[in-house]
Amino acid sequence: LFMYRQLRYIQDKDLGFNKEQLLTIRLAGNLREKWPVFKRDLESITGITAAAPATMSLVNVQNSSYLEWAGMSEEDKFLITQANVDPDFFSTLGIELVKGRNFSLQKTNDTAKYIINQAAVQRLGITQEDAIGKEVIFWGTKGRIIGIVKDFHFKSIHSNIEPAVIMCRPDWTWMMYVRTTGQNMPQTLKSMEAVYAKFAPGFVFDYNFQDKEYERLYRSEQQIGTLVNWFSFFAIFISCLGLLGLTIFTVERKTKEIGIRKVLGASVFSIVTMLCKQFVLLVLIAVVIASVPAWYYMNN
Repeated sequence: LFMYRQLRYIQDKDLGFNKEQLLTIRLAGNLREKWPVFKRDLESITGITAAAPATMSLVNVQNSSYLEWAGMSEEDKFLITQANVDPDFFSTLGIELVKGRNFSLQKTNDTAKYIINQAAVQRLGITQEDAIGKEVIFWGTKGRIIGIVKDFHFKSIHSNIEPAVIMCRPDWTWMMYVRTTGQNMPQTLKSMEAVYAKFAPGFVFDYNFQDKEYERLYRSEQQIGTLVNWFSFFAIFISCLGLLGLTIFTVERKTKEIGIRKVLGASVFSIVTMLCKQFVLLVLIAVVIASVPAWYYMNN
């Protein structure tokens, strides 16, 4: 039951973004330079509602550096995960902006602006109000924090959500997130492949659905869960066989007693209760003994 609930927790947990009907396309060839036209053509396809370039993989992010600010001490320094996106990244993925504003391509100086997550605000040790407008240095570039997004998972949920800083640099991206309606997917994928071939001829149309990537991330847990389910079934089945054998043995020993009780007017229910009482008591004692260590290890 615990393993089943653990697997359900992994499948149903709110990740801070919507992984359903979301896929990624690797930007090969000249697509990195031609991303605005490629994005526009993708969004014109029936069945696609939004698209946004990014460097952030929501399965496993490795790119990180130090965030610095005026007056910080050496103990204040911490690593922060980086992502380059365009302004439509948050709406495409369903990530909530909780404070401040989003990037704007019309504002050229937004390349020196930053959006951080709530974990980064907490690591800075300031309030969200104080974070907006704060001047920081990242990769040697001085800029200001203009927005805060709700925490979202970009690694396995075995890890806590780490601080993240997001920059408006779509020209530094290598993948495109695409949000689909989920209807008539074969035709939508065929249209996407045609657009891809127009901009990157000779390259394989490489795409991945985020919900499938997420499932692959926890494949070992699913395999362990399946094994535990089968072992649990056999353990309970063998235990029940043992109880059945004890019950049959007891009934054979008490055949005469049962007969006498029936003659004297005892009901079937009272006889069954008499036979089961000792076994039920033993089972209850076993449950109590097993529950304490089981509860302790499950919590850990």
